[in-house]
Amino acid sequence: MRYLLTGLAFATVAGAALAQDSVWQFYEPDGGTLQAFVLAEDGSQLILKCDKPGKQKVFAVVVANTNLAAPMSDDKYESYPVSLRFDEGAPQDDNWRFNGRFAMAVDQGNTRSLTRLLEKLDDATKLEVRLKPIMRSPTVINFAVAGAGEAIARVYESCKDESPVG
Repeated sequence: MRYLLTGLAFATVAGAALAQDSVWQFYEPDGGTLQAFVLAEDGSQLILKCDKPGKQKVFAVVVANTNLAAPMSDDKYESYPVSLRFDEGAPQDDNWRFNGRFAMAVDQGNTRSLTRLLEKLDDATKLEVRLKPIMRSPTVINFAVAGAGEAIARVYESCKDESPVG
């Protein structure tokens, strides 16, 4: 989490050099890999990144303005349901990893929550994320995500991995 927090702090102040229709911004720390992110109106972030290059090291994280779960060490998490709605489509339910103010979609072991997210995010323009931690109020965050396909491709290239979307 400490690497994630460092990247997030820099990501909030980073600028963007993007295609005209993209709302994604990019940040590349010295000696690190490229991170792509979008900001919601409330300041919440959706970030695509990896902490080090390699297969299945890319993950997506939503950083909320409120605690979603108990803060834990980097290698711990709680699994909770989320609901994702792309553009005007029907919501799709999934399960993500929660830790403190973070909710993460990953492709590790048998878990493919990142692939399911990216397959729909690839050509979407809007994303509604409904985080549903147990014993806490649901949190709904809306992101503008136009240009996600380019962001996904660039992050996977920087992370030396193969994107699950074409």
